[in-house]
Amino acid sequence: MCVGNGALSIGGMSFFAAETVLAGLAYRLTGSAVHVGLLTSFVAIGWQWPQLLVGSLVEHRPRKMPIYTGAAVCRVLALVAMAAAVAFWRGAPGAKYWVVLLLAGAFTSFGGMSVVSFLDVTAKAVPATERPMLFSYRRLFSGLVGFFAGGAVVRLLDEGSGLPYPQNYAVCILLGAVLCAAGYAMFISVREPIEPVPPDRAPFAQFLMRGLMLFKRDADYRRFYLLSWAWAVAAMSQPLLVPYAMREFNAPGSLLGWFTAAIMLVAGISSYAWGRLMRRYGEPAAFMIAALLLLFSPLTALALALLRPLDGVSAVLARHYVWPFLFMFACGTTAINGHLITRMVYLLSLPPAHLRATYVAFMNTLTIPLLCAPVAAGKLADGVSYAAAFGTSAAAALCAFGLSATLRTRPAPSDSRCVGA
Repeated sequence: MCVGNGALSIGGMSFFAAETVLAGLAYRLTGSAVHVGLLTSFVAIGWQWPQLLVGSLVEHRPRKMPIYTGAAVCRVLALVAMAAAVAFWRGAPGAKYWVVLLLAGAFTSFGGMSVVSFLDVTAKAVPATERPMLFSYRRLFSGLVGFFAGGAVVRLLDEGSGLPYPQNYAVCILLGAVLCAAGYAMFISVREPIEPVPPDRAPFAQFLMRGLMLFKRDADYRRFYLLSWAWAVAAMSQPLLVPYAMREFNAPGSLLGWFTAAIMLVAGISSYAWGRLMRRYGEPAAFMIAALLLLFSPLTALALALLRPLDGVSAVLARHYVWPFLFMFACGTTAINGHLITRMVYLLSLPPAHLRATYVAFMNTLTIPLLCAPVAAGKLADGVSYAAAFGTSAAAALCAFGLSATLRTRPAPSDSRCVGA
């Protein structure tokens, strides 16, 4: 059920992927790379900001699934509202952008409410030694679903599809909502195991102090957080690839579907390899390889930005620009996907069971400032140059590689059998 949940919900989000489909919609509505970066950051922040509050509310509860269920219903409603707004809003394009941004943020905020519950149920139900492959299989099958979703996006956003703009974007979002709803239903059907929990809810101030002390007492937790800073800057220019292609190479809207399909297919195929890599060499090695792979994306983009003005090069790139962009999406997606899988596995390996919600909530909440990095990338691109944004990301990827080498693999705890259902 957990693998099926990932296949349908993550694959379903390919229909309205923030880095491609929504990025293209935002650029058509505003013509600004900063607004594209703002949308990407706003969506990403939605996944993180509720987790500290939710962690405090649910840590003492033996059952976390009801929180996930309520959030899932709200996520589907947010997507339906977004599709309706895109299709029927008759106001100014700039105003429609803000409506889309707010509803996309609502969707991910309700998703953020479900993260602690999802990870807690998963950690209780799946032995630690099997988690690398669990998250890998989720990404593997979601990549296959997303590949076909990307093909559908190509068809829907093509000028010959018969669907006018912006109704074609609305249909994409609505199709994604249907797949996501099916995925949420699969996870809700899981019978949640029961583990011992604290008898009473700790006061929020005490919960905060306990979480902050983790950074003083747990060196691995502290190094992991520093890696998150470097990784955020390294990946911040990835959302700029779409507006860069549209601005410099006049990439058509239908090309966003091909980019999405390539992203999901590469993510799916690479996921199995990431799981096997973690099981054999550990999470730190996976973090290091992900950083090196990510480096190729901004370096290639930097090369394009520097070479394009040269005589003779511009005409060649105008005809063949799709291939370097596919290469950048492939490298960046493989790296980001591997980092995400490894991050979840490593984060669940750090805490004892009774502090799992604290570890997860604090790490994810304190990374919120890092999610503004795409806005900074957009500012760099508009205010200085795209080359400056890509170069900064490349330097940060090298830093992430060095920080990954400082992490240690934590031994998997012996899995106590949960009681009850």
